[in-house]
Amino acid sequence: MSVKPTMDEIAADVDDLLRTKFEYSTTTSVPYDNDPGLSYEGGKTKWGKIIDTCVLYVDIRGSVNLNKDYPQVTISRLYTAFVKSVIKAGRLHGGHTRNIIGDRVMIVFDTKDCYTNAVSCAVSINHIADKVINEKFKGLYFKCGIGIDYGTMKVIKVGVPRRGNANAANRGLVWAGKPANMASRLTDLGNKTITETYYDVTIKPYTQFGSRSLWDYVNLDPYPAGLSRPAPNSFGSPGSMQPEYLDGKTVSMSEAEFLRKIKMDKGQLYSDKDFVVHFEKKTRNSTYPPILITERVLTGFKAEGLRSDLYKAGYWRDEFTVKDVDSRVFGQHFTWNL
Repeated sequence: MSVKPTMDEIAADVDDLLRTKFEYSTTTSVPYDNDPGLSYEGGKTKWGKIIDTCVLYVDIRGSVNLNKDYPQVTISRLYTAFVKSVIKAGRLHGGHTRNIIGDRVMIVFDTKDCYTNAVSCAVSINHIADKVINEKFKGLYFKCGIGIDYGTMKVIKVGVPRRGNANAANRGLVWAGKPANMASRLTDLGNKTITETYYDVTIKPYTQFGSRSLWDYVNLDPYPAGLSRPAPNSFGSPGSMQPEYLDGKTVSMSEAEFLRKIKMDKGQLYSDKDFVVHFEKKTRNSTYPPILITERVLTGFKAEGLRSDLYKAGYWRDEFTVKDVDSRVFGQHFTWNL
């Protein structure tokens, strides 16, 4: 079989896409596969949709170990039961299931009351995992992680239309936007304990006397707070610039930050221009609850005012730091009191 005809066809497809104009219409309802407002390309304007809403992801925890430790028939029943339950929970709270990849499910909500619906859906899913699945599957400790964010999503139709049974597998919707990325990132950490390497670094912060030399500062009164007055003749010639260091302080750096910032020059360690006095490598454990939401979601949830029982003072903990998430993160382990 010759590869060239297919490669030529693909190259022509890419050329067509580069010439195609993309247009988006705004919607408050979650688009679906056969939405008339969405189109394929092909020498015509490609139409997509924009929606401002909440995106929820849920993922099973420890799926690798589950597959290793339990019979395949048990895992098949477990996955079927959980995904089916998640889809029903989504429907219950006005959500639309728009992606299922393995044991990860994506649910998108219509704009109206999306914060309340998304958070309520998360509570229902966590209830299913904690109170239903774990009670029905005896001897199996089942957990899931749930993440929610809010923002603008662009939706386009992609794939290759085909006839017959293969049609659905070769086409679908792409949900492009920060909310999906943020929600997915939160899902990765929900219901997990993460061991993180970090460094406590003691530095003497660097400062410099602006455009003056140290000679200009020998008799300065009052003298800048935190700096030691240089003694005459204890440094270079008049007019020379000399660095000065403030009193030492200790800062914490992630492993990536430490590797990026700490440099050696002539046998001395520096953090940027700061003088490194001492550093110590440490580890810490961070335990995340099953439901994680961004501050955007919590703020909108409170503003809707539809479920005050889920945002009483102190209900949502906010001590969570999540890499690559541009928001404060709040978490909780809610289930329904039925």
